[in-house]
Amino acid sequence: MVMAGKKFKFSLDSVLRLRMHETEGARQELSKIMREAERQQRAVDEARTYVVHVAKSRFSGATEQRSLSRFESFRQEAWDRLESARRRLQHLHEMEDDARIQFIERKGAEETLRRLREQEEEQYWREHRAAETQFLDEQAISGFQRQRRAANS
Repeated sequence: MVMAGKKFKFSLDSVLRLRMHETEGARQELSKIMREAERQQRAVDEARTYVVHVAKSRFSGATEQRSLSRFESFRQEAWDRLESARRRLQHLHEMEDDARIQFIERKGAEETLRRLREQEEEQYWREHRAAETQFLDEQAISGFQRQRRAANS
């Protein structure tokens, strides 16, 4: 039974606040990783452009052994740079997937507590209205009985 003047208090409010904090942390981590993946994608694009640039420079250079050796060194460096950037990007995508799963799990836990809070609050207000109705009914019955006694006297 709900008492008059008593306000609704969710018993798991501190847990809900904790879940909200965890969700926000997971959202921020996901956002950070996504920004880093975007930066890394640009690095991959730049490395790819560098590989193309080095390949084109081959045809305009001299054909001496020293020039060819230097060209081969630049070409290998360009490919290594591209592969390294691709590996880092792949790693970031994996981290992003993990962070997204974490965020979804945290958000799910938070939403479950929110739904529970809403259900408990709805129950509170149903009980509050029922207690109010019962009080008014008792007052009406009491008033009716007083009127009957007064009329019978």
